Amino acid sequence: MIADDLTSAVELNRLTNKPVVLAVRADNLKEVGQILRRFHPERKIVIAATDAHMAADNQPIKYAKSAAETINGECS
Repeated sequence: MIADDLTSAVELNRLTNKPVVLAVRADNLKEVGQILRRFHPERKIVIAATDAHMAADNQPIKYAKSAAETINGECS
């Protein structure tokens, strides 16, 4: 799993007991995903982004969907 912020990364790890990589910002998700995919081509990679549904332009979700599409992963 890749998370776009620290709070999400900590909670995802706590709830799933699985490793979570912190991308620090949503616009880093694609680059972090590409690096993980290079080292783990067979693994399922889930990208988790903060849903800024109240914002006019939901950038975190857009970055997450783009990253998931690029690395053949999933977005949640």
